[in-house]
Amino acid sequence: MVFRLLKKKINFILFTIVNIRPLSRSLSIIVLKFVQLIFGYSPKNISFLIKLNHKNHSFTVDDMTQFTYLCNMFHSNRYMVSAKINADPIIIDAGANIGAASLYFLSKYPNATIFAFDASLSNVTRYKNNFVDYPQVHIEHKAVWNSDTTLKFNYSSVSRFHSANKIDNVESVQDVEAIRLDHWLQQKGLRKIDILKFNVEGAELKAVNGLGDEIQRIGVIVGEFHPDQVRKQDFIEELGRRNFEVIRYEKAGKNVFTFEAVSCKVA
Repeated sequence: MVFRLLKKKINFILFTIVNIRPLSRSLSIIVLKFVQLIFGYSPKNISFLIKLNHKNHSFTVDDMTQFTYLCNMFHSNRYMVSAKINADPIIIDAGANIGAASLYFLSKYPNATIFAFDASLSNVTRYKNNFVDYPQVHIEHKAVWNSDTTLKFNYSSVSRFHSANKIDNVESVQDVEAIRLDHWLQQKGLRKIDILKFNVEGAELKAVNGLGDEIQRIGVIVGEFHPDQVRKQDFIEELGRRNFEVIRYEKAGKNVFTFEAVSCKVA
C-alpha cells in the first residue's frame, strides 16, 4: 500500500517536471509547495509554460490551488473521453473556470473549437488571457441553467467555490446571466456538439434539463459531479431518460466524482 502511494506521488512529480515548466525556475512546484508549507505564504498569479501539441503555451493560474488542480487533472485524465471523437470536434466547456479543462481538450484535440461558459467574471477574464492566441476558443460570462434568467450566485470566502445553490461561508452575492443551452445551440446553429463538459457546482440536473430536446445533438458528456449538491441516482436516471449511458463514474476527491456519459446513438 505504501509502495503504491509512493509510486503514485513519484509519477505525479515526474509528470509535472516533464509537462509543466515554470517561466521562473524559482517557481517550480517543489519550491512553491515548500514556501507554502514552511512559511505559510501562497504565491499568486503563477505563470508557466506547458507543452501543448509540441509547442510551449503560456498559462497563468491565480494560486497554488489552481496549479495543483491543473496538474492533477492532466495526470489523472479527469476529463478523458473514451468514445471515438472527430479530429476537429466542437466542445462546450460549461463551468470553465480559468480554462484548465479547455487546455486539456486542446492537448487531446488540437483542431477543436471550444465554446466555454463561466459565472465568475474574474475567471472569464483570466480564461481570455490564457487563450488569447487561440481564435477557435471562446468564452461567455454566463451560467448554464434550466431557464434564461438572472441568478444570484454565492461566492465562498474560504475557497474558489461559487454556486447558485446555498453554500456555507458566503463572501459575496452577484447577479449572473444564465442561459438554457438548447436556446444557445439554436441561436448558434450548431448541428452537433461532440463533447459537453460539466463542472457546474451542483447545477448538473438543471444544465441537463436546459438542453431540452437539443440534447440529441450531444455525443458525449463528461464532467465533475457533486453528490452533496445533487443525488447521484437522480442525475444518472435523468441521463438515462435522455438516452445517455454512464460508462464511467469515479471518485476524484471529497464530494467530487468524475463521469462520462455516451449518447446511445453513438455508443
